[in-house]
Amino acid sequence: MTNTEQTKAIPAVEKPSLWNPNAAANWSLLFSPIFGAWLHAKNWEALKDTDKAKKSMYWVYAGVVLFVVLLFMPDSVGSLPWFVFLIAWYFIMARQQSSQVKATLNNEYIHRSWKEPLKYAGIAIAVLFTVVWLAEPSYESSIESDSVAIVTQILAEQASDLAELDMIPAECVRVIITEKITDNMY
Repeated sequence: MTNTEQTKAIPAVEKPSLWNPNAAANWSLLFSPIFGAWLHAKNWEALKDTDKAKKSMYWVYAGVVLFVVLLFMPDSVGSLPWFVFLIAWYFIMARQQSSQVKATLNNEYIHRSWKEPLKYAGIAIAVLFTVVWLAEPSYESSIESDSVAIVTQILAEQASDLAELDMIPAECVRVIITEKITDNMY
């Protein structure tokens, strides 16, 4: 068997089809580590490493849970927990995939198109912002609802005056702001 025949007899190793792991990590800055971890999980599946694919999906699930928890936290918590999660995911998982792809494949792989993941991430962000915007009460409606108890308290304090007039103390059930005069006066 000649050298040429030996080369033909060995099957060519098929290159995996991957999203660039570094680009996925970079897009996670905009679209969240959930986005990057999901893409990395799909890359691990293409690399036939089911254990790491499963670990990446755990990051996806943890990110979803963290996101939901942060929705119900006060604004004072800020985005620090989300930023810490992003950094932890990057150093624990994302860099690992980038290093492995470089070491084992010499960055030789079929580059998957970003069109679909970016389209769906954009749609998800648009839906999220719409839902948050619709669910967020306006500052004025917050003042209105908070004022009901205060007005009721004022009426209760004036109950002695009402008793002298043979009137039953009233209870406020709704406050409606009709005009904003200045930033703090309605």
